Amino acid sequence: MDVCRGSVEESGTECRTAVVIAPHPDDETLACGGTIVHRLRAGWRVVVVFVTDGRRSHAQVLDIHQEPSPDELAVIRREEARAACSVLGIPADDLVFLGIETSALAGIPGAAAMAPVRRAIRDAQPVSELFMPHPSDGHATHRAIHAVVKEALSALRLSPVLYRYLVWSEGIEEPCGARVEMNIAEVLPIKRAAIECYTSQVGLLTSAQREPVLDDAFLAPFRQSPIEAFWR
Repeated sequence: MDVCRGSVEESGTECRTAVVIAPHPDDETLACGGTIVHRLRAGWRVVVVFVTDGRRSHAQVLDIHQEPSPDELAVIRREEARAACSVLGIPADDLVFLGIETSALAGIPGAAAMAPVRRAIRDAQPVSELFMPHPSDGHATHRAIHAVVKEALSALRLSPVLYRYLVWSEGIEEPCGARVEMNIAEVLPIKRAAIECYTSQVGLLTSAQREPVLDDAFLAPFRQSPIEAFWR
């Protein structure tokens, strides 16, 4: 089935859109990669909104500030996101890069992201489903973006079906909300291939790097689990 395009009147059918909010390039694939493939195969349009550009991952995790520099890493991660989403089957026109620096999310909360996120969700209308970080996620940026998305939906007076996901879950008790499990066993090889597109996070970019940003122990559940879990 072709992914819907244009208005309901133009297509003659109901156009269903799922929006995936990714705090960093890679979160969409780690948390939702298999579900994205299933939605696309069912004829949905999937729009991915990348909130931050991920330029600080090497500086914050590995204390590497050059080779690559933050500016270089931002470009690398955008291209990796394009490649990963291409593997999943998302058209390039349905990728939205807001390019916000993580440090800009520290205030009130994430005030710098509120207008861009609101605009991205509005432009993706009509939105049937929205995938977003869970407020209990162990990463502060993910929690800030959860608050930003909630504010955006309230301002836009939208009530899509919400699926909240966890990426950084170590030490976190079962989150609140109804747990929904998506069986992705059939498309797990596609998800794995998309994960490997993020070389800057799962591999070594230069000789200055001795270990990846995301190690194998962290990645194992995302690479191996036939289930993607969300909380409604």
